[in-house]
Amino acid sequence: MMAGRPKSFRPSWGLPIFVRMPTSVRLRSIFIVCLLALAACGGAQRDDAGAIIEAGSEDVFALQVGDCFDDPTEFGEIANVDAVPCAQPHDNEIYHTFDLPDGDFPGDTAIDDAAFENCLPAFESYVGTTYESSSLDISYLSPTIDSWDAGDREIACLLYDLNLAKLTGSMEGAEV
Repeated sequence: MMAGRPKSFRPSWGLPIFVRMPTSVRLRSIFIVCLLALAACGGAQRDDAGAIIEAGSEDVFALQVGDCFDDPTEFGEIANVDAVPCAQPHDNEIYHTFDLPDGDFPGDTAIDDAAFENCLPAFESYVGTTYESSSLDISYLSPTIDSWDAGDREIACLLYDLNLAKLTGSMEGAEV
């Protein structure tokens, strides 16, 4: 796990990116929110199989295939997302992950190319229909130069409704 390192969130191909927030800013924000809420801050809760069963903030490095979450509220660096059980309305679902090869940071164009080459073919086996005939679109979470320097190589492919409507239920095998 690469807690505290930023990661890019691509809401769709070619649009501005979300990047995970640095730890110091994130910790101050979490502390302030906790004080204002006067409640304990807890992360998403998982069952024994690893499925999210209770909504909460989840570190982007802890997201797994099958996890559902809502869009961040702002563009920029993100460290956490609001993860929810897939049975609840949500914006995104992780459907595939893969690692980029070690070496120097490849840059945004190479990351975009790798995401397209790996996320698109994995879509049909997860959703059960071709990308071209689906009502879903794809995007991804990817390393930033800072998280790359800390060893992050993972790209997480995600899907969302083409019309930006909330999804309800897992899209695994949904054939939509």
